[in-house]
Amino acid sequence: MVLEVRYLQGALRLSGRGVAPSWPPDPGRLFAALVHAWGTAGEDPEEEAFLHWLEQTPPPRISAPELGSLSRYRAYVPVNHVPRGELADYTPAERHRVPKDLVEAPFLGEPVVRFHLAEPPPPSLAPALERLLRRVGRLGNTRNPVLVRLTEEGGQGPLWVPEEGGKRLGVWYPGYLEALRNRHRRLYALPDRLPRGERAFPTARPWEPLPMRTVGYVREGPREEPAPFLVEPGRVLALAPAPPLALWPPLAQRLRTGLPSEALLLPLPFLGFPQADGRVMGVTLAFLPGLPPEERERAWQNLLASLGREVPLGFLRVALLLPEDLPRPRASLDLGRWLGPARRWRSATPVVWEGRGDPEESLKAMLGGLGLPPPVGFRAGPYPFLKGAPGVWEVLPYLPPSLGASRVAHLALEFPEPVRGPLVLGLGRELGLGLLLPEEV
Repeated sequence: MVLEVRYLQGALRLSGRGVAPSWPPDPGRLFAALVHAWGTAGEDPEEEAFLHWLEQTPPPRISAPELGSLSRYRAYVPVNHVPRGELADYTPAERHRVPKDLVEAPFLGEPVVRFHLAEPPPPSLAPALERLLRRVGRLGNTRNPVLVRLTEEGGQGPLWVPEEGGKRLGVWYPGYLEALRNRHRRLYALPDRLPRGERAFPTARPWEPLPMRTVGYVREGPREEPAPFLVEPGRVLALAPAPPLALWPPLAQRLRTGLPSEALLLPLPFLGFPQADGRVMGVTLAFLPGLPPEERERAWQNLLASLGREVPLGFLRVALLLPEDLPRPRASLDLGRWLGPARRWRSATPVVWEGRGDPEESLKAMLGGLGLPPPVGFRAGPYPFLKGAPGVWEVLPYLPPSLGASRVAHLALEFPEPVRGPLVLGLGRELGLGLLLPEEV
C-alpha cells in the first residue's frame, strides 16, 4: 500500500535564498502532518490507533519526481509576534508586514510523492485512516498544500530505498507520536485562562526541530540529472555579421525585447577551436523548466519576428538569419556542443557572481539554485579559460548598469559527476552571461 501525496501548486515552495531543498521529503514530516490533522480535530482514539500502528512500521520506500531549477521571489508576510494585551480581533490583515525571501522549484513530472509502506494497515483502521487523510492539508509549511490518499502499489519516479550510507532522511519510529506531543506542549501550549476572558496568540519561543530520527536512503538504478534549462536541439538563429563576444550584452538587451524573464537568450560564439576568435555566430533560447510549452513557443515566435531586421550595435548593423540562409554551415551553431554531459566546464561569457561574500560559498549557492552539486574544484579570475573568449575587462564597459557594481569573473569548475547543460550561472543569465562550455568540447 502507498500513501500518495499530491502537491496542488505544481512546485515545491520553501523559505531561503536559493539553497537546494532536501529531496525527497522526509517520511517523518508526513507523519507530523498526520499528527497535526489528528490533533486539530480532537484527537480521535481510532485515528490515534492508526498513528501508533504506523510508527511501529519500518521506514517506507519513496518514489518522487525530479525538481527543476529554483526561482526566487520576495513576499511580505504578517509578523507572528503580537504585543501583550492585544485583543482577539487582532487579525493577520492588521499586523505589520515584513519581507521574506522565498524560493520554489517546479516538479519535472507528475507532482506526486508516494510513500510505499512496508505492510498494509489493518482493515479495522481503514475508516479512521480515510477520515484522517482527508484532513491533511499541507506537508511542511503552508505554502505546500497537498492531498493525501491511500492507494495500491504503483506510480512513477525514481525510487529511494532505506540503506545505510545514503542520503539522510528523517523517519518515524516507535514513540514518535509522544515525542511530537511533547514538542507541541513546549512550543504552542497556551494558559487555560487569560485575564478578562481575552484570547491571545502564542508568544515567540525558541524554535525546535521535529524530533525525527534519520536513516540513509539511496536511489535505485542509474541516476540522470535533469538539465538546469530546457532547449530545443537544432532550433538556432544565425547572426550576420558575427559581432565580437564582448559586445554581446548590449546586443542581447536589444534582442530580448518582448521575451519573458523565464527565457534566456544565449550566444553561440566561435570558441573551443584552435582558430577561435570569439565572434558570436548565432543565438538560441533556453527556458526555465516551469515555463509552459505554449509560452516557450510564443517566445520563439517573438524572436523570429526579428528575422532580417538590422539591429544597430555601434558601427555594426547585425541581422538575424536562418542557418540555411548562410553561404556555408557554421560549426558553432551546433547546439549539442553546449549540452554535455561533462564534469569540467569553462565560462564563455563572464559570470556575474551573486553576492560579495566568500567565493566558494557564493558558487555553491549559485549551483544549488540550479539543483547541481557543489564542485570538487574551481578557479575564477579576470582572464578567460577558453581561446577566443573576451577578458572581463573587455566586457565590463558593456554590462547593464544594474550589474556594473557586481563581482565579475571567468570561471572554470569541475563536478564530481558529469552534469548536463546548457549551464548558465549568476546574475544576468537572461542575457547569456555566465554561459559555460563543456571542457570535452
